[in-house]
Amino acid sequence: MRPSERRLLALCTHVSQRYALQVVIFAILVTVLSLYYTINTIGINTDTADMISDQLPWRQDYIQYKKDFPQYSNLIAIVIDAQTPDQVQDAALALGSELAANTEQFDWIYLGANDRFFRQQGLLYLEPEELEDLADSLAEMQPFMARLQQDQSLRGLFGLLSEAITESETNQQLNLETVFS
Repeated sequence: MRPSERRLLALCTHVSQRYALQVVIFAILVTVLSLYYTINTIGINTDTADMISDQLPWRQDYIQYKKDFPQYSNLIAIVIDAQTPDQVQDAALALGSELAANTEQFDWIYLGANDRFFRQQGLLYLEPEELEDLADSLAEMQPFMARLQQDQSLRGLFGLLSEAITESETNQQLNLETVFS
């Protein structure tokens, strides 16, 4: 250590010892002011979208979209997967009613599958191949559906199933596995 550094250190030590109370009060005051400044000015933004420049054209479009459609901001999308559509529907309704009851946390709940538009126009959103497969399946089932339409009772259903089983024994193309599962 250089002599000038030693003298400066000795002076600081001497002043700190002589004015100990004032030095402690000054240190506490500086600490409190530093904490106040830190609390009021330093923050953390966890929005990852803000890490990208606002000057990019697609980012400007996105910001404008958020301004134009504020109802689509800060959303949580929940995807329910189950073995059957009925299980998905039941789970969605149960979850939707639970979330709708919690008005403090959620402003509104939207269940897409229960929307009247999607119930009427849902087939329009299928891929063409899926729509063709559905049309083929419905065409194959049309005679059975017509018979079931004539007698909608349980007796009519079981009579139809009995005939289908008899038919499946002679016609190997008729697959009833889906019906029974």
